[in-house]
Amino acid sequence: MSQDPMNYQNPEMEIWLLTFLYYHRRDQSVVARDLLENMPQSLLKTLPKQEHLHYMVTRFIRAGYFKEAIGTFRAGSNYHLFITDLGIVEFRKQLSPLFHVARNIPKLESIIDANVGDDELKTSIKEFFVKNNNCNEDEFDSRLHKFTDDLGLDSVIWIFKLILASSEIK
Repeated sequence: MSQDPMNYQNPEMEIWLLTFLYYHRRDQSVVARDLLENMPQSLLKTLPKQEHLHYMVTRFIRAGYFKEAIGTFRAGSNYHLFITDLGIVEFRKQLSPLFHVARNIPKLESIIDANVGDDELKTSIKEFFVKNNNCNEDEFDSRLHKFTDDLGLDSVIWIFKLILASSEIK
């Protein structure tokens, strides 16, 4: 029996949506189809139908986490979304466990080793966390955002994986 799309719950999917929109918040909206096209395959496999994602995004709009930029939400896969200030606050709640894990370098390194594939990227990420180990959460968030700007879309996936691993949702 398939799950009713209107009641679809998936904490990992919620973190993905917040992470994806958060890392695009500065100067661009997110086209809805990009949510699916850039979703990690492991997460995509948990989605019963595209309709389930549609209802989850609708709930986020109603909760005030996202807002529509152009057109209407019902217009299909071309609607544009921005994360709101409330959505940023919610994302930062999800980011908080990673901030706290970052204080424990051996644990952080094992999480990075398990969730980031490229060795050069692993080294860069580890160096970033060691360098920013003594900052507060606001500084951490700001510095992480700057660090990931250069990495582009790939950074969304590894941040998502590190957030999941640090909050032990898996």
